Amino acid sequence: MKTLLPTAAILWALISIGWAQEGAAAEFRVVATQLRVGADAYTSGQSAEFEQALRLADESFGRAQSSLRGASDEPHLRIHARRPRGKSEAVPKSLRSAADQFEAVARSLESGTTDAAAKKVQSDALKAGFESAEKAINQDAIITDDPLILAILLAIAATLFGLAKRPAVARLFKIVPLLVFAYFVPTLLSNLGVIPIDAPVYAFIRRYLLPLSLALMCLAVDLPAIAKLGKQALVMFLTATVTVVIGGPLAFLLCKGLLPESFHDQAWRGLAALCGSWIGGGTNFIAMGEAYDVSASTLGMMVVVDIAVAELWTVALFVFAGREAAMDAKIGAKREAIEEVRAKMDAWQASQSRVASVGDLLMLLAVGFGITAISLYLTPLLPKVGEVLQGFVWTVVLVTTFALAASFTPLRNLEGVGASKLGTALLYLLVGSIGASAQLAHIFDLPGLFVIAAVWMVFHAVGMFVVRRLIKAPIFFLAVGSKANIGGAASAPIVASAFHPSLAPVAVLLAIFGYVLGTYGGVICATMLKWIAS
Repeated sequence: MKTLLPTAAILWALISIGWAQEGAAAEFRVVATQLRVGADAYTSGQSAEFEQALRLADESFGRAQSSLRGASDEPHLRIHARRPRGKSEAVPKSLRSAADQFEAVARSLESGTTDAAAKKVQSDALKAGFESAEKAINQDAIITDDPLILAILLAIAATLFGLAKRPAVARLFKIVPLLVFAYFVPTLLSNLGVIPIDAPVYAFIRRYLLPLSLALMCLAVDLPAIAKLGKQALVMFLTATVTVVIGGPLAFLLCKGLLPESFHDQAWRGLAALCGSWIGGGTNFIAMGEAYDVSASTLGMMVVVDIAVAELWTVALFVFAGREAAMDAKIGAKREAIEEVRAKMDAWQASQSRVASVGDLLMLLAVGFGITAISLYLTPLLPKVGEVLQGFVWTVVLVTTFALAASFTPLRNLEGVGASKLGTALLYLLVGSIGASAQLAHIFDLPGLFVIAAVWMVFHAVGMFVVRRLIKAPIFFLAVGSKANIGGAASAPIVASAFHPSLAPVAVLLAIFGYVLGTYGGVICATMLKWIAS
């Protein structure tokens, strides 16, 4: 699934409007003071004082944003206040770091300097301050030790697979796939404060184990068989793009009354950035935000909305994976090509399956980690190609390329000792880490924007199902076509693998295409959104 949009994308545009107000500087100083009070209270175990300090910091932060925008009735970013749940050493450190950054913003505003260099310094400090404050809250939990968190995520997945052997639970998993529980159980634990929402181990899993999982699942791929999947995959992918471009303006037209009228101008700009994200990804999101002068607070709120709505849709796609045969039979979908890929993969696994020796396991790990390490090493050395190939996208492309190349060599025989099985196991760990990072409280901060995005997603889903029925496409093509848009190269293979590990490369190829279309689709969508707002 999408990998989450980086928090670094937020608050970057706030510099462009209204920085010289002294009132905002004073409010930022209050934010800094209260965050330091909160850090001291957390360290000394004063729960009520900690919560009160964060509440006062949030109030001042809201007033600062309103002062900078010149409007008090618009939605704004929140510093969430609640009682502490644990004793993490990282929490007070992050709060004090946030306080220092907000103090720097206040000093810069009071200086009255407005040149480009000063604005860049102010923007970076404000961004870093909000990130640190958000991180502090998300690091608080009863269990904060990384190895123990990793053990919990593994135990959840193992327990679910153990329960799946019981007939009653197996019947439940046929209705709601096991992968959905692998996502939501960690979400429940993190939002209840048992494990943190933000932990270094989650970043480790996404950076290192996601490429490793993809490499292992691609080793035994049969590319000639995948090439026979036909044009339905492309049709469903393009349908996903079109429904995203059209659905946004329709949702805004129907629901813009839920937002303050003074916010309509920023709303259409923010929704245009969201469209870029839903067709392409985080890079398109930032590019569209800059192109349409989206304020930082609006951009930050769109990050939250994007994550909340997109992840709910991802859960639905996991459900479809568990019911694909019945859903395809209902409309007479042509599954022959997909079944051929699966059958060839399963037959290959059966013919190569053997008891793994120590040497086999070491070779499997060496190849998987080798492909991952080489790809990560090469990523920063490769050029940025437009707004498409850069950063982690390069990593995914390289891992897929190297693994597919290896599938034409004897290394493909590693499937016989469980290459794709290990890749799938890592996939469940990845899903758990992403679920643990979901912040349910944010959904209630932005009701109007959340409703618009949810209606937008409904338009997208309805359009996809209508076209699927017309061309009798398997539900797999709907899922992978949608996620290649609303997700990208990092998360689309996860959904594809829920149907079968051998189908992951299809999702990667379509997702890369999505990055190309993201900006173009965003421009078309933005034009319609602006017309509706005016």
